[in-house]
Amino acid sequence: MINDLSDAIRTLEGMRETVSSDLAQYDILFGGDFGKWLQFANSLKFRMAVRMSSMDVDFAKTAMQEAMTSGMLLDNADNAALPTSDNPIFKLEQWGAAIGDCLSVQAPGQVTYQDPLTSVNGNLTLPAVSWDAYSNENDHLWQILTQKYIANFMIGLESWCDFRRAGYPVMFASVRDMGNIGSRQMRRLPYPESERANNTANYQQAVAENFGGRDEATVDLAWAKKD
Repeated sequence: MINDLSDAIRTLEGMRETVSSDLAQYDILFGGDFGKWLQFANSLKFRMAVRMSSMDVDFAKTAMQEAMTSGMLLDNADNAALPTSDNPIFKLEQWGAAIGDCLSVQAPGQVTYQDPLTSVNGNLTLPAVSWDAYSNENDHLWQILTQKYIANFMIGLESWCDFRRAGYPVMFASVRDMGNIGSRQMRRLPYPESERANNTANYQQAVAENFGGRDEATVDLAWAKKD
């Protein structure tokens, strides 16, 4: 996937200054601005490289450096965001937990919230995620990924990938663990039944080569082996 992105990036680099008025009406992300698409592609490349960094350090470093050199999305005004009226930040604040308040906590503590649906009051424990709360590298990694988890509220897939790669943020084990998943949570999505039935030979080969013959949710992906 990184190689495919690199091919696309080389094409986009020759169009860095191009803004197409013909494509603008169809491009709801960047209005036909190829420079923004170039930055987006490099940002995706960088994210993929970070995600696989524990399995191939040298390749990941090279890919990250290439992405930074070519140029990534660095400003909120350039975010690749679809227009929506379904605002996750507002949803979070309904629970009395504004993102800015969560990110500034320097010591663990409790705040009172009220369920907006049932009006039932409860307590929420806020983790100490303010950057100056700790000094060692491992705690800072925990802080960064906890901050990212909070900032990416409602973007569960991204947080799930971070958790599987780095082990943070700290998650609670399921109260009713009916699938015997344990505290490490699900590590991957098993193949759908349609794949097993309609693509049996390739399915069996993929499971044998990549997952030790076990198409199970508890089996790690190659890049996601952090306890």
